[in-house]
Amino acid sequence: MKFKEKLSYFRFFFAFFKNKILLFLTFILTFISITLEISSPYYIKNLIDNAILKDNFDKTVRFCLLIILINIGSSIISYLENFISIKISNDYNYYFKQKFIDKLFSIPYHLIKDKTFGGILTLFEKDIGQITAFNQTIIFGIVTNLFHMLGLFFFLYCLNFKIALLTLLSLTVYFLIIRSTYKCIDKVSRLIRKKSIDINAFIYDRFYNILYIKLLAREQNELQIYNNKYNNYLKSYYKISIFTLMIDNLKSFAGFIGSIIIILYGSYLTIKKEMTIGELLAINSLFISIFAPASFLINLKLNYHKNAVSFERIIGFFKITEENNNGKNINKIEEIVINNLSFGFEKEKLILKNLSFNFKKGEIVLLKGNNGSGKSTLCFLLLGFYS
Repeated sequence: MKFKEKLSYFRFFFAFFKNKILLFLTFILTFISITLEISSPYYIKNLIDNAILKDNFDKTVRFCLLIILINIGSSIISYLENFISIKISNDYNYYFKQKFIDKLFSIPYHLIKDKTFGGILTLFEKDIGQITAFNQTIIFGIVTNLFHMLGLFFFLYCLNFKIALLTLLSLTVYFLIIRSTYKCIDKVSRLIRKKSIDINAFIYDRFYNILYIKLLAREQNELQIYNNKYNNYLKSYYKISIFTLMIDNLKSFAGFIGSIIIILYGSYLTIKKEMTIGELLAINSLFISIFAPASFLINLKLNYHKNAVSFERIIGFFKITEENNNGKNINKIEEIVINNLSFGFEKEKLILKNLSFNFKKGEIVLLKGNNGSGKSTLCFLLLGFYS
């Protein structure tokens, strides 16, 4: 598929950039919030080295008040940033659903008639919601976490470049642990997502057809089908839960070992008077803080794998051929004439063959035939649903 064709299917993802002013404001607030957050370890270092260890209580109070004010300011800015990002996300979700409905109404009937009510509803509710959340994470998360991580790492490098290199080594080990799980998590995540969508579609369809289920006394049968589907889903869910817990513990252990190494090396430098206690505590705080944004960036591909099924389903829906609306409007019909009409969905199997008759205005006509003889097909042909 050509790049331009691929891009046309993703045109709705760029709707996040429709309100450029709000988006720009969000990034400015993010920049200020992260700058304040990054500066906290610096003030903690000065609090310990220049106030507490020098028995200067007035300075200690001033530094404490400054740190409190920085945290209050950071919290207020973070609140505004999140509020605006939610507004942008809701606008995007509305735009996406509007595009979905427009597409749904433009698809020819014969291409959509076999899709279940539950299948369409899960596309509209679940998949669009998943993609909205993922795109919000991509657009705001990458910029925020990348800037956050680089800022922390730069400050760490300024304090002690050897510890900065040790931190980089720890992050590399962390990345390799995550990298080794990509294929397995991708496979199981897709399976779980498909089964989850199937269960939701099943429930929607059964609610939609609840009257027929009651009339046919199929309540127990449908409940059994649901239980089988759900038990099948749980088996896959337990597998990935056990695997994910194991990987999470391994990641935590890697971070813990990294932190211990940093403390040991920092303590060694402190004992040798090459580092102050304030610098040691600031470095340890920076090392712990740097793992959150780094973890987000490293896990980005895993998050995509978890949402890949939703992307594929939505892209498949938007690829369906649209209806040709170049037909003529008919304001007045006096007579319908059919001459030698033959039609079938397959050339070898014609539903209608050499059909000819007239419908005159004012006449009442009865179409009679067995199931599958082509009564509905003839009506759909007259309405232009088939061509």
